[in-house]
Amino acid sequence: MSDNQQELISQQALRAVMDNVGAFIYIKDLEGRYLYANQKVQDLFGLPLDEIVGKTDDAFFDLAASNELSENDLKVVQLGEVREAEEHNHVKGTHEIRIFWSVKKPLRNDQGQIIGMFGISTDITERKKMELELQQQNDFLRVIMDNIESSIYMVDQHDNLRYANRRLAERFNLPQGDIKDVHISKVVDAQAYELISANNKKVFETGSAERFKERAMTAQGEEQVFWSVKVPHTMVTGERMIIGFSTDMTEMFHLQEKLRRQSTHDDMTQLYNRRFFFSEGEKLLLTAKQAEESSCFLVIDLDYFKNVNDEYGHPVGDEVLVAIAERLADQVRKNDLLARFGGEEFALLLPGTPKDKAIALAEKMRKAIEATPVKISSGESISVTLSVGVYTDPNSSQNFANSYKTADALLYEAKSQGRNRVVSS
Repeated sequence: MSDNQQELISQQALRAVMDNVGAFIYIKDLEGRYLYANQKVQDLFGLPLDEIVGKTDDAFFDLAASNELSENDLKVVQLGEVREAEEHNHVKGTHEIRIFWSVKKPLRNDQGQIIGMFGISTDITERKKMELELQQQNDFLRVIMDNIESSIYMVDQHDNLRYANRRLAERFNLPQGDIKDVHISKVVDAQAYELISANNKKVFETGSAERFKERAMTAQGEEQVFWSVKVPHTMVTGERMIIGFSTDMTEMFHLQEKLRRQSTHDDMTQLYNRRFFFSEGEKLLLTAKQAEESSCFLVIDLDYFKNVNDEYGHPVGDEVLVAIAERLADQVRKNDLLARFGGEEFALLLPGTPKDKAIALAEKMRKAIEATPVKISSGESISVTLSVGVYTDPNSSQNFANSYKTADALLYEAKSQGRNRVVSS
C-alpha cells in the first residue's frame, strides 16, 4: 500500500471519527470563517460542508441575541486564551436556542503564530432543561417545606438528623436544610429522646409508615405535643432513613386534656365530680366484691356552711371549700375515691376497707378540720366542722347507689344529733 493510500485511509478514518464523535467539531480562521465543520455541525445548520466553509457565524446564529459565541472566539484568536464556557446560541434556521458547553483553543502554525481556532461543542440543551426543571421543582418543594406548619426532617438509623426544614430549624435552633452530626439527643430532653428513639426504631424494624404522639420540652421548659408521621426511605446509596412530619398539636391536646378533666373533675376543688364518682365507684366496688372484701362509703358535709357564705361572701366560701378539699385529699390513699358532690358536700369510697378503719379515718378528718381553722386570703381564720355518715358493706355486695343513699342517710342522722360528729351503721 502506497503512502498516498495510507494517508487517504487515515484521513477517511479521522473524518469518520470526527463525524461520529457525538460533538460539534469545527475550525475557523482569524476572521471567524469556517474552514471545517463535522457532520454534527452540518446537520445543525442544515447545509453541506462546502456551503458552510468560508461563512461566519452570523450566517447561522443570531449574534445580536447572544454574543457569547463571538466574545469567546475573539478571546481565543486575539489573546490566545483557551476558553471553556457555556454558550447560548440562537440558531437562525430553526429559531431555537441551543445551549453548548464549548472548549475552544487557538490554532497555531509552525512558528507559533495564531492562524485560527478550533473548537469542540457539546449540546447540553436537554440537560440544562432538566436541570432547570429539577431546580424549579426543588424550589417549589423548598417553599412548601419551609412554609408548612409541620416540622419536616430526615433521620438516619443512628438518630442523627440529616435534614431540617425552616419550622424545625427555628423551633430547635438548628441549621436549615441538609445538616450533619446533629444527634437528636442534643436537641430534645432525655425523656423525649427515649420515646422518639423507640419510635424511630419501630419504623426501621417494620419498614412501614407509623404514626405517634410525641412530646418534647422547649428551652423555656414548656411541654410541646406533636403528632408525628414517620416514613421509611432508602436512599440511592442504600442508606436507610426516616422522613418525618411532626405537627405541633400542643393546644389541641391541652384542650382535649382540659375537656377530659372537666368531665371527671370539679373545676373549683379539682376533686373528682359526682358523675365520675358513680361511674368509677361501680368498678371499684365490683373489684372489692370479687375479692369478697368490705367497702365503706363516707358522705361528708360542712356544718352551717351557709353562714360562711352569708357572712363573708361566696368568693371566701369558695376559698374555704378549696382548703377543706385539699385537707381531705391529704388524708386518703391513692386507690380511694374522693369527690365533691356539689355545694359543701363530699363523698369518699374506701374499697377493701374494714369498718373500724373507715370510722377511724372519718374521726381523724373531723378532728383535723375542727382543730385547724381555715386561713383565708384576707388573713382572717374561719372555723369549720364536719358531719360524716359512714356505711360499711361487709362483702361489697350491695348496689352502689343504695350504699351511697345509706351513707347519706347516716350523714343526716349525724346532723340531727348536733353536727360535728361521725355516725356509722
